[in-house]
Amino acid sequence: MTNSEYHTFLHCLNTQQHQIVMANHLWCKMYVRKMRKGEIHPGFRWYLSGPGGVGKSFVIQLIRRDVIYFLQQTLQVQPDEPLVLLTAPTGLAAFNINGITLHSAFMLHRDNCSTDTNAWEKRSTMQLKLQHLALCVIDEISMVGAVTFQCVCDALKKIKQSTHDWGHVAILAAGDFYQLPPVGQCPVYMNPKKVHAPGDMAPLLWDDFVIHELTDVVRQKDTIFADALNRIRKQVPDKGSADDIMLKSRELNIDNTHPDYPCDAMHVYAQNEHCANWNSIRLDAINDRLYTYVACDVTKD
Repeated sequence: MTNSEYHTFLHCLNTQQHQIVMANHLWCKMYVRKMRKGEIHPGFRWYLSGPGGVGKSFVIQLIRRDVIYFLQQTLQVQPDEPLVLLTAPTGLAAFNINGITLHSAFMLHRDNCSTDTNAWEKRSTMQLKLQHLALCVIDEISMVGAVTFQCVCDALKKIKQSTHDWGHVAILAAGDFYQLPPVGQCPVYMNPKKVHAPGDMAPLLWDDFVIHELTDVVRQKDTIFADALNRIRKQVPDKGSADDIMLKSRELNIDNTHPDYPCDAMHVYAQNEHCANWNSIRLDAINDRLYTYVACDVTKD
């Protein structure tokens, strides 16, 4: 992101977005001042909340830019020594923010999320690589379980050789708890049902987070529809209510053979079988030469 692009984006921020970006801006300045004095400036604990389309990913990119911009002026950082880690619980979520998964970033076991013992034999290498890490972004926090959350905290303490939570690294958790929950674990804010269960300290860690909520939808141009989506994300609309009537008015009551059927619209299916069937219908409708490409799996020794 160039300086020109950065300042252009700043002018596009709404009030809520501008508030958290400027809060990070001030934190970066204080971090640099303390660092020049040989002191440690504690990292923040922020939860960037809000429904889809409010610009959470946009804000994350600006915060990332500020951290890198300010710290690179003071530190001699190698290209493979990140100042900011962009992480997410799944590969797709990580791909969407140009980041990596939590398990890959911190060498966590897939099953119980504890630190990989064999990998930690190379801990000195990881400590060297992440010695300047100042900010860890955890996107799609709703899908992060309490065990994983606690293990990430423990990993950062080991990496930074610190007894303080998160090793003084700033943590920016982003997401919407009305969306998908973690699989096989409690959410980060919930106490496990069993006493002394794995991840039982996660709710205490979560209590330190300050909420920054974005509510203004910027992605959806149809404000009436966007407001309705925000309301029903919290609960099912009552039968006969304004939201229920509005949504039913948008139902499509024709099949795909009707001339007015929107074939070019995006189709979302719950099952692969239905998706494959629609893809076949659309491919068969193409009146052109068919090309077939055969993929070959290749492994390296």
